[in-house]
Amino acid sequence: MKPIKKKPYTLRLETCLGERIEQWARDNRRTFTAEIGLLIEQGIEWRKNHGDKPLSQGETLEKTVSTGS
Repeated sequence: MKPIKKKPYTLRLETCLGERIEQWARDNRRTFTAEIGLLIEQGIEWRKNHGDKPLSQGETLEKTVSTGS
């Protein structure tokens, strides 16, 4: 089986967001990179299901997920 090529990307996150992701990674026994990859995959899947429209002003992803709208 041929190994998957991975391209490095530079990513700058706000400190509070990075800390939140680090905590999720620890809680789920994943690396930070694996957690970022999973979050990106979930975000892509969410967009496929909900369309590419941006969130309304003042709306957060947490609100749309919890209410199902």
